[in-house]
Amino acid sequence: QGMQQRIREAVTLINDDLRAGQHAAAYMSLLYFFLGGSLSLADAVRRGEIKAGQARRAEGALFDALGPLTARFGARLEQRLRMDAVPLLQTAPPQALPPELQALLDDILAEMKTVFDAITPEIYAVLAGGA
Repeated sequence: QGMQQRIREAVTLINDDLRAGQHAAAYMSLLYFFLGGSLSLADAVRRGEIKAGQARRAEGALFDALGPLTARFGARLEQRLRMDAVPLLQTAPPQALPPELQALLDDILAEMKTVFDAITPEIYAVLAGGA
């Protein structure tokens, strides 16, 4: 539940930043999305709610959500996010997710698709650190 709350907060922040034309701030909100998700997953592993491999699978899915942006604009943003988030990422081999976590992840990814669909080349350049 903490993960869902953090990620929904981040999605709201990203949308607010983009609407306000605060594209540089949107990167920080996007980074918060990935770091918040990783922190929540790591916390769930520590509490024994999920396995490290399941957390790894969920993190991978979050980064895979960047696929359409990478296809449209290149990999700079994904590389930047991975570099900034690497201290928190799980290293265990990926494992299948329990149905409830998969359902939550699917909802989150659907929200992120909406955000990513609205990103223009100009916004992408700022998010990726190129402008």
